[in-house]
Amino acid sequence: MKVFLSVPFRDRTDDEILASFEKLKEYFYKNRDTLEIPESEPIEFINNFQKYEKSNHYKHPKLYCLSKALEKLADCDMLVGYTPDFDEYGLPTNPGCLIESLAASFYNHGVMVFDPEEEEADE
Repeated sequence: MKVFLSVPFRDRTDDEILASFEKLKEYFYKNRDTLEIPESEPIEFINNFQKYEKSNHYKHPKLYCLSKALEKLADCDMLVGYTPDFDEYGLPTNPGCLIESLAASFYNHGVMVFDPEEEEADE
């Protein structure tokens, strides 16, 4: 099973982004039972963290980067995301996270998005 990891990038350092990917992996394994994914099923995590030097050649570099994320998402079975901000409908407010989550939902991928602050409060 391939699991796409979705985290916000805006106003965050590379180290913060990479740490968020690790938290998502932990969250996934902690909640694997609720997803009814057998322990024997191998998991491959996919993230979209890359330096897209080519993106500066585009009129909308963030849109170019999002298109690359969606390309990776297309090869995954589910999306696991984290965002600290949700709107009144429970959707991520970060544009990239929102689009990734909606795309996964519309195309029948499993989607699991959580708020890291709520997760820390539960511990």
